[in-house]
Parts: sequence; C-alpha cells; structure tokens
Amino acid sequence: ALFLSLVATVGNTTEIPSSFSKAKKLALTKIYKDHHESFYCGCTFNNKKQVEQASCGYEPRTPVTKSGKENIRDNRIEWEHVLPASKMGNHLACWGSERSQYPQCVKSNGKLKSGRECCQKVNRHFRNAHNDLVNLTPAIGEVNADRSNLAYSEIIGEVRAYGQCDFEYDVANKVVEPSSTVRGDIARIQLYLEQRYGNVLGFNFSEQKRAMLERWKEADPISDWEVERNKRVCEAQGSGNELVGSCSQ
Repeated sequence: ALFLSLVATVGNTTEIPSSFSKAKKLALTKIYKDHHESFYCGCTFNNKKQVEQASCGYEPRTPVTKSGKENIRDNRIEWEHVLPASKMGNHLACWGSERSQYPQCVKSNGKLKSGRECCQKVNRHFRNAHNDLVNLTPAIGEVNADRSNLAYSEIIGEVRAYGQCDFEYDVANKVVEPSSTVRGDIARIQLYLEQRYGNVLGFNFSEQKRAMLERWKEADPISDWEVERNKRVCEAQGSGNELVGSCSQ
C-alpha cells in the first residue's frame, strides 16, 4: 500500500523546485536554516557555507590540488545527492549520445549539453527526482567530490582519510562507507527515491543493495532531526519522504 501511495503521487509534483539552483537555495534557507551540520562528517558551517573543520576534527585528504593550488572544496559545503543523479538517469536517452535528438539539449555552438542538464530540460520525472529536496544533504565539497556517484557499501577496516570524520573511501573497489549515524537516513532516502521514481524513470536496486538498505534502516532508527527535516521538506515542496512521516501529520 505504501508503494502504491508513493507511486501515485509522482504526477503531483508541481511544487518540487523547477531547477537545481532553486532546490539548493531552499535547502540552505528553509531546510537547513538553523541546522548547520554537514551530513557525513557532522562539521558545523556558517551562512556562507564555510566549514569549521575543527568542529569535527576534519582533515583534508587532498589539501593541495594537482596544480599546486589550495583545495577550496575542503572548506565549503556543497549539496550532495544521496542517490546520485547518474543512477536515476544515465540509462535515459536524454543522458547519452542520443540526447542530440532534443533541440533543447544542443547549445548555440552546436555542442551538446551534459546528460544531466539535458534530462532536466526534457524529462519532467528526472527533473523532479533530481531536485527533490528529500535527496539533498549538505556535504563538505571534498567528500562530495570523492563520493561522486560511487555506491555506498560496508568496508572492512577503518582506514580514514579525513581526520576524525567517519567516512571511508575505497578507491580500488569504488565504494564509500558512511558513518553508522547516517546509514538509516541514507537508507530511507534511497528507498523512497526508488519507490517514488524507479518505475517512471526505469531504475531499480539489486536485491543485495535493497537488503543492505533495509539493515541500515533498522539499525539506525528515525531521529528527531529526520522528522523535523521531513516536515520542512513537506512545507517547502508539498511532498516529503513517507518512510519518515506523512506530510499531513
């Protein structure tokens, strides 16, 4: 019944932000307005999205870029898609080489816009999934860059690359492991997105991944902040994550 109710609401998405820039502004000013804490590491940040690294013992993995410049992404907040945009859209025609068929995806110089940009232009369901505030969390830019679109997993050992931040990055196997304190949040967000948009966008999780998410969901129960965050998402876009709570409550 929950699955059906979630799928049934896909068409009623007029209040989801129409652009990523609008979504990011709402996330900062409405959802996280007084909860300035980064998702993975628990670092505090200010209204200018500058990170206080000492607040969580964060140490940059790459303080200096390959070009010898300071890595500015280790000191700023960026908006992370808990379920990567590529997972939701890289199989769509608007993402791959076929996007040339869409006039909206061809720039004035003849070059193609990126798959992400194109799909936001021509696929309403992808645009809604991409800009859904349920999926956006504040992350330190360096961690956001390292995670990229890598899958979450459980990594043996505790080799940390970011000081005291409990976030593991396995380059060889191309997976990341978040802290146990946010695994339930991640599970509820990703399961919601699959239930709401999986059918209309044509993506689904493997049984193995779904089993891991169910374990995480049970091991890390819904927190007070998750409930409050969901209420704010409901107010901002007219819909939220029913795995956390109903917008009508």
